[in-house]
Amino acid sequence: MKKLITLVFAAILIMSNQSFSQSGLFITDYDYSEYPKVTFDYYIFNNTANQNNSITSNDIIILNNESNITDKEISCSSFEENLSNSVVLSMDLSFDNETKFAFDSVRNTIEQMINLSFYDEIALTSFSTVNHLNFDFNQSHSTIINELNKLKPSSNSYLDSAFYSSPIGIDKVLENSNDENNKHYVLFTKHNTPIPNQILQKLRDSNISFYLVLLGSEANNVTKTFFDQNSGFYLFDNIDEKQNLKLAMLSITELIKGNAPCSMEFNSEFNCDTVLSTTISVPTVASQIEYNYKISSSIIPRLELLPSFYGFSSVEPGDTKEADIVITAVNSDILIDNIEFEDDKNGVFNIISGQINSPQILAEGDNWPIRIEYAPSDSNIVFTRLLINSNACKNKEVLITGGYPNTPPVVKNIKIENPNKCDDVLIVGEKYKVE
Repeated sequence: MKKLITLVFAAILIMSNQSFSQSGLFITDYDYSEYPKVTFDYYIFNNTANQNNSITSNDIIILNNESNITDKEISCSSFEENLSNSVVLSMDLSFDNETKFAFDSVRNTIEQMINLSFYDEIALTSFSTVNHLNFDFNQSHSTIINELNKLKPSSNSYLDSAFYSSPIGIDKVLENSNDENNKHYVLFTKHNTPIPNQILQKLRDSNISFYLVLLGSEANNVTKTFFDQNSGFYLFDNIDEKQNLKLAMLSITELIKGNAPCSMEFNSEFNCDTVLSTTISVPTVASQIEYNYKISSSIIPRLELLPSFYGFSSVEPGDTKEADIVITAVNSDILIDNIEFEDDKNGVFNIISGQINSPQILAEGDNWPIRIEYAPSDSNIVFTRLLINSNACKNKEVLITGGYPNTPPVVKNIKIENPNKCDDVLIVGEKYKVE
């Protein structure tokens, strides 16, 4: 199961007019490993109501490095609402009203989740240095909310306490649930310490779906890996209580009902940028998310040149020698405007075949062979470049050299201007520039 996260690859989340909002766009997962194809999973809410099925691709505006993306497609899976659920809501008591992540706002979010609930039964736990069963499974929302409002902040808490410490752990709490119901555990905490593997495995083996809401920080790699590799485990990390805590809660309610997020796939325009900025906005709910990410330079459009350097050697003046160079389009179709020598050294270098004089597209993966000729009239050392003028981001030239060794040239094209004396002495550590 994909892990659900709000900020991916150094993403920056901006919610317009969404402080403690119940409307907005919530990105649950994002994947650009197959760039330029990008996929993200999302929910869209309007006053707590899921708007996924009423939103079209035209309602979602995507800008990639300020370029408007029009090649996009939405897919949403159908579902049958599941109301037979036993849900345990657990709150970390170490949230402090004096800090960024306020105890009251987390508690209010849990209260709203109870009020919105369709669950068959709910239990409430909280933890500090020990775990507390505040209310066992019950269908009376008002009674559970009364117990929730009695909770007080604690100066400290341990994440492990939520699972197996006295007086009761999560596995014991769920033993009292309806055996025929689907079992869910929703935990709100600020601790990003690793959860012991045996605990996670026990939840998995007991068919308990686990929703970890981590405020203010990113989950550790151990936890991320387990959630990513196991179905029924949902990770919401880097949650900001003033921007997307309510939206994360609404997303959890949809998941418990069995309503998976919709997915949008779009294709970016290939260009030479490796640092990208993408903005996703939904004007109907006044919501916008902006994030930055970096792609590998290995996936940008480029040419593969074999060889990328060629040295003609031991060609006597008056003789000729030929060489083959193969150009391959990598990662994208490449538009080649022309192929030419930067300087043919008065006809010493020539293109025999494969010349391109007008724009031509080389399809991705296709090869373009070029045969060049070196016809020296002197033994002097010559340098030039074979230029492939194109829209490729990398590899646009082949370095070419020629010359006949150990034979004095008629025309000297390399001259040492400095130093100009043979008896100059360099002191250890001294630098000398050769011109």
